[in-house]
Amino acid sequence: MKLRAVLWDMDGVLIDSMDRHAQAWIRAAGELGLNEIDPQEILRREGERGEVSARDFIKAHDMMPTRKRVRQLLETKEQIFAAMGPARPFPNIEQVLAEVARRGLAMALVTGTSADELETVLPAPIRSMFKVLITGDAVLHGKPNPEPYLKAAMGLGLAPEVCLAVENAPFGLRSAKDAGALVAVVPTSLPIDQLPGADFYLDSIEQVPGLLDRIAQTD
Repeated sequence: MKLRAVLWDMDGVLIDSMDRHAQAWIRAAGELGLNEIDPQEILRREGERGEVSARDFIKAHDMMPTRKRVRQLLETKEQIFAAMGPARPFPNIEQVLAEVARRGLAMALVTGTSADELETVLPAPIRSMFKVLITGDAVLHGKPNPEPYLKAAMGLGLAPEVCLAVENAPFGLRSAKDAGALVAVVPTSLPIDQLPGADFYLDSIEQVPGLLDRIAQTD
């Protein structure tokens, strides 16, 4: 079946932000009297809706995840993250996206980040390259549920089976696979052995165009 689209995760795929997210969660938890959150757990949950992560982090500390506590933790984390300044896109990401577009493939962004936060963290020239933007507040069930990737494919008017998802974390990988898409992973945050089940493993985002050419040759 001919590939028709590429569906991109954002944090850890387009922008080098995961270390900042981990630091922001840990600092926010400290300010609210929670014990330190395991950085690896934060990285494993990348792509999940923020309020879900906040609720689970609170529950893990044997505290009742009330709406007030969840909101406080999430808002504090987002404030700390914003104060760090914008994270940088990975090198050559605009060129990579342009190479994908030149191959005639549609593109969608699939992120757990809210629509408001997306505008502050992803530069406008990069945002404009996507036909569809699926944010965390646009879905009822975030990653690892397949809904985000199903919604992205639907927005492009395509079946998930003709889409390649580019991910870097277990929740996003599972979300895309359960939706029926092919998945390529890049180990920007976690090692390959923590990312089982992908169809393709890449060393960097810059290898995506070459992978697309290899897939096209097998059609």
